[in-house]
Amino acid sequence: MPGEQLDMTKEEMEKITEALKKEEFRKLLADYAEELADPEKRKLYEDELTTLESQRGVDMKFIKPTPGFVIKMNDSEAKKAFINVCSSPEIAPPEFQYAEKKSEGDKVEKGQQCSLPYSLSPSHVEKDNKDVECDVFDVVFNPEVITRCSHPKFKDMVVETAIDGVCNNFKVTLDRGSKKFPKMKFKGTPSSCVIRKRVGEEKPDAFDHLGGRPAFPEIPGEKEKKKEKKLSKAEEEKKKKPSDEPEYKIVFREDVNMGNFTNDR
Repeated sequence: MPGEQLDMTKEEMEKITEALKKEEFRKLLADYAEELADPEKRKLYEDELTTLESQRGVDMKFIKPTPGFVIKMNDSEAKKAFINVCSSPEIAPPEFQYAEKKSEGDKVEKGQQCSLPYSLSPSHVEKDNKDVECDVFDVVFNPEVITRCSHPKFKDMVVETAIDGVCNNFKVTLDRGSKKFPKMKFKGTPSSCVIRKRVGEEKPDAFDHLGGRPAFPEIPGEKEKKKEKKLSKAEEEKKKKPSDEPEYKIVFREDVNMGNFTNDR
């Protein structure tokens, strides 16, 4: 199963080892950790980052999950895996729509269709009660979803949605038969995740004057959308051209040595 692992070369390890021997570096590292632990400074950092992203035409929200309940399962290698089902008001609430379904004998069954928006964060490694490492996934719903989980059938639907989300997005296989609900609200320590969404037209990068490199990573799927947009524009331009414009294509090609034609007339 995928986990966040630190992949370092031998040279990088040696550099870090040498740096940690220096008191000045250790002090800077401690100051940095202390600064991140300070709620006020962390909020300031998040506000500044949100402002920078908005200048690029990106709406960014920090999701701070509230613990709900935990699903314990085994993966395809019989290793333990946990899914934290948690909540945040930043996630859209569930939607219910009236629906009809035809069954045998043209009988119409009436009911509701439910849409459950959620957010996923990459897996993080924690240790179980036997000090064995295991992968943990956070699935964040709207608080209304957690409240409605007091109804057993609704909770079953939420659990299946969370498992499907983890399996489909992180390409993992979980044994649904091993599903348990331990008496805990959250496995590990809750940490913020980020939702980024393009708003309106793309704006020039705030750091273009420093060499044109992007200030932050591209939004997943953004490059593909840009390519599709360019292709559609090119196709539209092609349609606007006069229909009598000839089109050429190479039907045969081979390597030619002009020396072979020296004596030809």
